[in-house]
Amino acid sequence: MNAGTVNGSICQFTEAVTLLTPEGAQTVSMEPALYSYRSQTFCGKHEVILDAILAFTVSDVDEVAVYNHYIQRRRETQPQGWCCGSVFKNPPDNHAGRLIETCGLKGTRRGGAVISEKHANFIMNEDNASFEDVLGLIQLVKDTVYARFGIRLEEEVRIIRP
Repeated sequence: MNAGTVNGSICQFTEAVTLLTPEGAQTVSMEPALYSYRSQTFCGKHEVILDAILAFTVSDVDEVAVYNHYIQRRRETQPQGWCCGSVFKNPPDNHAGRLIETCGLKGTRRGGAVISEKHANFIMNEDNASFEDVLGLIQLVKDTVYARFGIRLEEEVRIIRP
């Protein structure tokens, strides 16, 4: 995954990462060819990022005001509470949350997990949701959106099975 916002992604500010691989720790220098929208190629399926070196620049007052506006907008449009963030990547020229909402899935529950009423691309843990509860909702969303729109949603979250 390459976490981000409408303004960019974390990989843009990453100089290097240390990975835990089956062979041990490995440091990878970051370059644009290694990442794109919500994806990256430097960390494999069986690897975990242990740490990262990030490089930021000092922003001027006008930029800080713009980012404060984005933070406020996020608070207004995205749920607060226990969740893993956006569950699905946005398909080209579309929005996963809109597709899920149009399918009428907001508020759908499975065990302790629920699709957020505030933003349908968030699955909230409201009552000790299990791994299976969340995975069940993810599959329900994927199946429902595909049946209605013919669009296969791709997870933005990385699922690590026990």
